[in-house]
Amino acid sequence: MTFDETTIRTYLAWYGADIAAWPEELKHTGRAAQQRPELAPLFAHEKRFENFLSARRLAPAASQLAERIISASLSKARSDVLPWHPIAAIAQMLRPSALVAMLVLGFAIGFGALAPAPQTEPQLSQQSLPDDEGAML
Repeated sequence: MTFDETTIRTYLAWYGADIAAWPEELKHTGRAAQQRPELAPLFAHEKRFENFLSARRLAPAASQLAERIISASLSKARSDVLPWHPIAAIAQMLRPSALVAMLVLGFAIGFGALAPAPQTEPQLSQQSLPDDEGAML
């Protein structure tokens, strides 16, 4: 079985250096790749990286940080709506389906008003069509 270094790096990034945590269909590939001398350093590097990440201590988040973020985002969302604008006030009172129906009706009326008037059959006169029966082309 041939092992592509890029593929093994991808598996290591997705599943980590612990082969037991890999999906069942990839465990055999992982064990075989781990035994290859040119690919073994990839597994060692990934293991060192995971140990480094797990050894890092993170500062605890401030109390009620999540609640403050959520309340700030909700107040921002409410302030984005223009409450003083009459169309915004009407749009807030209507259901979305009613608003869509009104927009469709408005477009239909608008396109109906812009449609060209039906053409009448043109009146041909002998003056507008010269008699060219004998002309050479």
